[in-house]
Amino acid sequence: MKQYIKKPLPDDRLHSQSDEALKFLVKTYKDLLSKRDEPSYVKCVQDRINDIYSVLGYRCALDYIEKYGD
Repeated sequence: MKQYIKKPLPDDRLHSQSDEALKFLVKTYKDLLSKRDEPSYVKCVQDRINDIYSVLGYRCALDYIEKYGD
């Protein structure tokens, strides 16, 4: 049975960034979270971190399927 994975945030610029750039962004966003505590700001930054993790997870899934089949 062939499994399909859905590309998260298909039109987002995150997909054009390298893994290293995305890891750097996560670190930067986490640093920003430590400096401000307004709930709306924290939610916005945390949502963006989650978006980055979704893109990285998607890449891992594609790599796994390529290596081990579906």
